[in-house]
Amino acid sequence: MKAIILAAAALALSGAAHAQDQTQTHAAAAQPAYAIEQADARLPFSSTAVRGYRVGEDGSLLLEANRNRWYRAELNAGCRSDLRWAFHIGLRAGGGADTLDKFSSAVIDGRRCQFQSFDRIADPDAEAPAQEG
Repeated sequence: MKAIILAAAALALSGAAHAQDQTQTHAAAAQPAYAIEQADARLPFSSTAVRGYRVGEDGSLLLEANRNRWYRAELNAGCRSDLRWAFHIGLRAGGGADTLDKFSSAVIDGRRCQFQSFDRIADPDAEAPAQEG
């Protein structure tokens, strides 16, 4: 299987504990605000590149592909807690193919974390449409 390695910047140790407390406080109140465009998505490496990633409000792995397409990989609870502080994150295509899908996994600091789901989502930076009511 191919692995794509993405490196995360190291956090300063002095601010890590404070940031973790704030993250836990915000995570308890925050609900994911990602509109799912396609459940059980597929991201072929042959025609699409993963340009970057971030950790979602719900602890999921958000991947940015070219053409401003976003995907969300939901991980199990143990992996979600490690994700925010990871130094190295890799991706492994599922089934020996060159495609990320719900059978793929992330490798977080050497630990393999199977995707629980893999969906195409709306741009997490886009403003949510105003609700009338």
